[in-house]
Amino acid sequence: MTKPRHETRSPRLASPTSSPLQKPQRSVGWAIGITLIGWIVVAAPVAAMGILAYLLIFSAGGEPDPAGLIMQGILSAAMMLCMIAFPVLLGLAAMKRRRGLWISAIITGALSVATFIYVSGTYFGPPTVSG
Repeated sequence: MTKPRHETRSPRLASPTSSPLQKPQRSVGWAIGITLIGWIVVAAPVAAMGILAYLLIFSAGGEPDPAGLIMQGILSAAMMLCMIAFPVLLGLAAMKRRRGLWISAIITGALSVATFIYVSGTYFGPPTVSG
């Protein structure tokens, strides 16, 4: 006769939702809502960054340092992508409640805010009081 085989489950095979410390996942509506509201908020800065990147890259022909302008245009395009990705990452972080998503959302958000402040101060000048 054969002995009955006892199956023991490894703790590594346990599902991630079985932990009592993990919070339940929010609905997809949270992610969609946060993403749509975020895209509405960043729509104008993203459009301005797109125009700025285009102008910096393609109007660098007559400048004494065209490589610098092209590099600034490429960095502007990268920061524009950060502005586009920030609402999506924030919505996913709110829905999934994972630390990695929160960290990436905070980093892209900080880059977006820093870019917005830099561009508004550099190209539009400091605010002045007329009187």
